Amino acid sequence: MLSTYHLFLENKNIKKVNVNNINYIECIEKYNIPKDQCVLVGSALFRAYGLIKENDDLDIVVSSKLFSQLKNHNDFHQKENIGTLKTFNSKFEILNTFNILDMSFPELKRNSIKVQGYLFASPQVLLKMYQKLNRPKDQEKIKLINKYF
Repeated sequence: MLSTYHLFLENKNIKKVNVNNINYIECIEKYNIPKDQCVLVGSALFRAYGLIKENDDLDIVVSSKLFSQLKNHNDFHQKENIGTLKTFNSKFEILNTFNILDMSFPELKRNSIKVQGYLFASPQVLLKMYQKLNRPKDQEKIKLINKYF
């Protein structure tokens, strides 16, 4: 079943959805992270729909239980003793909460959309995040959300 957003984007002539275009998506499989136990946040949604050429990194939010398991993996280091794990190349980041909007994993998961088996933060959640961050690089993402979602 296609999501409402997918159908809407088809009407906007955006038909080539491919999560394999997302840089670092292979890390989810590499670290045995179940697709239903993580939510992709940030620019990954735009890359999946081909709205941007590249995503610089991949940020995901996982449950506290899964986070505890992953923090023991040798490939990760904990960032500043907060709920963030990063690979040493800093291109794959795992969060145990979506701090910028004070959302727990269960809350974020309820506010996600499913695309090709992966959960993504909904466009509404991403819009709130980009508006709150309000960095110069976020302005383009805000425009994309307003135009396509």
